[in-house]
Order: sequence, then C-alpha cells, then structure tokens
Amino acid sequence: MTVYSIAEAEGQLADLIDRALQGEAVIIANHGQQVVEIKPVRQPARVPNSDALPSMARRQARLQAGVDSVAVLMQMRGSARDCASERLNHPKPAHPPPA
Repeated sequence: MTVYSIAEAEGQLADLIDRALQGEAVIIANHGQQVVEIKPVRQPARVPNSDALPSMARRQARLQAGVDSVAVLMQMRGSARDCASERLNHPKPAHPPPA
C-alpha cells in the first residue's frame, strides 16, 4: 500500500491509476489522514435482457426437473387434438331461447 498526499497525487494521477490497475493499493491522504483509495472498477456481470428472463427461468426449471421439452410439446399437441375431436363428436347443446 502506497500513500500519497493530494499535492503528490495531482502531479501523477495517470501513474497512480496505472498502479491501481496493476493491483497496487493506492491511497490519497489529506493532512496525513487517508481519505481516498484508487482502485479498479469491477465490471458488472452481464445481465440478460429482461424480456428473456421468464423464458430462461422456465427452461432452467424444466432442466432441473428433467423434463424433455419435445415430450411436453407433443403431449400438449395431443391433448389439443383430443379436445378438438371431443368438441366435434359431442357438440354442446344449444341454449334454449330466453323466456
């Protein structure tokens, strides 16, 4: 750790930034009291587009549950066909006219 006064830091700011980027602890003092530390900014983790989050969560849940997406789609398509077939074979009775 290296401590510099404000006056020292003003003349060599670019050098102090380079030192901090290389991992050196760079401290600036005001009247002998340490007041500022120069350190690299951590880059934030890449956050996915918020529109993608719900589908990503569903996909993650399916993967954790061991669900095969293709099997789920086939099952959904089959049940939709069954419902359509049921409606065609057994239509709902017409409502009686209002009295």
